[in-house]
Amino acid sequence: MSKHIPQVSIGMPVYNGEKFIREALDSLLAQTFTDFELIISDNASIDGTEAICREYAVRDARIRYERQASNLGATANFKFVLDEAIGTYFMWAANDDIWSKEWLEAMCRNIKKNDAGIYGYARFIKDNKEIRVCHPKFFKKGKYAKFFLSFNNKALFIYGVFKTDLLREGTKKMLGQNCLGFDHALLLGMLKYGDLSVVGGAFHSYRLHEAQISHVQAGFFEKFRNGIGLHLASEYRYSLLVTPGAHKLIIFCCIPIHYGLRAFRLAILAPLLRAVKSRWPK
Repeated sequence: MSKHIPQVSIGMPVYNGEKFIREALDSLLAQTFTDFELIISDNASIDGTEAICREYAVRDARIRYERQASNLGATANFKFVLDEAIGTYFMWAANDDIWSKEWLEAMCRNIKKNDAGIYGYARFIKDNKEIRVCHPKFFKKGKYAKFFLSFNNKALFIYGVFKTDLLREGTKKMLGQNCLGFDHALLLGMLKYGDLSVVGGAFHSYRLHEAQISHVQAGFFEKFRNGIGLHLASEYRYSLLVTPGAHKLIIFCCIPIHYGLRAFRLAILAPLLRAVKSRWPK
């Protein structure tokens, strides 16, 4: 008998995720759309992640658990689960997030011929409380400058649903190289293949907590960037790498604008808003 090919492959890279991974797995296994495989790549965790994942893999045949012999690094682990996928569509799933039960159904029902990927709405949660709801803008194929200069939650698309073949093509130049800011550059490059669309009615709950990879990996230069608006050169370099043809010149000319806007937001606007908020009557 031939092996069943699921419509969707979900890739979950994880390292030391025991605190939240049960909630993440439960919400994925509760999806109304059931034709998927779930590939978990454990990046040599040293907590209870392995035991939890093996428990779930025994309970549900759609789960495939792989444990790495040593830590590959974050982006290499993202690449691993994509390489292992066999579905028509692919989605990265963070081990600490939660999805509404109709998430996959809404994505698969609404993804169109011209789309490279699709996303829904995001709920940002902290300490199990919703702090805001948002969604990224719709980005049309080839609109590289618009995406590059946008600050409207565009990185959320990394957790959307993509056409697997297009995502593999779009990640050839960068995934596995452990560069900071790879999500923005990767998504920028996906605009070569199609639109990045948004659909309502389904929610991805993005959990904010101190153990997130963005916090764990934040060293001196990352903190320096967040403090004064310095955008790491690697992200600009990879953005130029994935942008095709004459568009490279456009992106190159946009770098000073992007840097200036980011510096203004992080070094001036954000502290000002925090100061106003702290003095606002509750």
